[in-house]
Amino acid sequence: MTDPVRRDPTEFLRVLRRMSRTTSWQKTMMFASKGRMVGYRLTREHYNTILFSQSLWGRALEIVRVIRAMQEDRVQPNGATYYYIVNGMANADHGWNYDFKINHRLEKIQHWRVAMEALEACEANGFDSTDTMHNSAIITMVIPGFNKWEQASRLLEKLLREDRRMHPTMVKFTTTV
Repeated sequence: MTDPVRRDPTEFLRVLRRMSRTTSWQKTMMFASKGRMVGYRLTREHYNTILFSQSLWGRALEIVRVIRAMQEDRVQPNGATYYYIVNGMANADHGWNYDFKINHRLEKIQHWRVAMEALEACEANGFDSTDTMHNSAIITMVIPGFNKWEQASRLLEKLLREDRRMHPTMVKFTTTV
């Protein structure tokens, strides 16, 4: 795997998948970026694997970086790509960790906007958005500090109009509001 002369894309994907499930998000991201630097052509499957890892750990800035890399490589997203983006934004720490407080030069993102754009792009491109994606997008809008209630209520109305299932936590939340 370390010999750049014998680059096997299937082996690279196999190792990347294993890393995304068993190691930290940093190692997965580093491995993928190094592979990209030495000439591996990352496919949608590679990018979805990376997004899975970043989504699992809630790494919002890294998810945005992966999206940009996909755009640079002209890789078209699919339904799974959008799923990982929306859920990753809901899993994110939303800037309340020390990384954001120590380094003020870090890029600022609006988690709710990234989630909404991914959800809308998923539907616009003909992929079926899941109930989980809708619930996650709503969560990104109503976390403390963001309070995008108008957008959240519109999405909640759409969720109910389309007869989608709300997450049990969402049901408790809406009954208290």
